[in-house]
Amino acid sequence: MNTSGAPDTERIYARYADLLYRLAFTHLSSAADAEDAVSDVFVKYLQTQPAFLSEDHEKAWFIRVLINQCNDMHRRKAVRAWTPLDAVAEVAAAEEKDSGLLAAVQRLPEKNRIAVLLHYFEGYSLSETAQLLQTTEAAVKMRLMRSRSLLKSHLKGAEG
Repeated sequence: MNTSGAPDTERIYARYADLLYRLAFTHLSSAADAEDAVSDVFVKYLQTQPAFLSEDHEKAWFIRVLINQCNDMHRRKAVRAWTPLDAVAEVAAAEEKDSGLLAAVQRLPEKNRIAVLLHYFEGYSLSETAQLLQTTEAAVKMRLMRSRSLLKSHLKGAEG
């Protein structure tokens, strides 16, 4: 690898690492898996060196690749279907720390959870969220509406 690519890679890592980690952690519920997913995304970036049309295109590429990576990791885990004890402890600690909201979000169906994370936690607009998820704005609105309803019932159930 040439040295001229290093500053660009460092800039991109500094710009997206935290965002990708937060998304991966909420998607995978494990710090170790989240770190692996983020690392894999940056490896793919270094291997492909994609050309981006804009900063928004760049950001969308990283998020889309991360979501695909998380989905792949879920599929692989479903095949081996076991949970290490330290992962259970991490999830329990996260649930206590965030007073149930993050735990309720993590219990949402995958499509809804990702829409909620992108729109409410990361601040993407409906159109940006739709682009990232490769769906329509109407579908995103429906997922968010269903998610709010599910979260409301989850959180009411936790109180009572």
